[in-house]
Amino acid sequence: MTMRLIIDFHAPQAAPAQDTAMLRSLALSLLDTRAQQHQEWDIHVAVSGRHPTDVDVLRHAFDGLLPEGRFHVYAQPNGDDAWRRHGAHALRAGFLASLAPDLVLSMW
Repeated sequence: MTMRLIIDFHAPQAAPAQDTAMLRSLALSLLDTRAQQHQEWDIHVAVSGRHPTDVDVLRHAFDGLLPEGRFHVYAQPNGDDAWRRHGAHALRAGFLASLAPDLVLSMW
């Protein structure tokens, strides 16, 4: 049975560009763990598009580690008022649910 794991780097992404090596190490560790288990993992990465520079850093960190189509960028409203925070939370939750995960690992 294949398990779908979503690694959610939700906004605001806190990793500056110099953390690319750390993110790549995390990805390699997850993929190594997956390879050692008897269970198959369908790993996806979800990233908020609110911080385009961070999206590029994360995309680079996972480049070559994920099959095509498993790096997802979702839209969220900008701003810090209560309505936008609530909207951002609802959009994120809906997007993650649309990926039909068995497990969501939220980073930061």
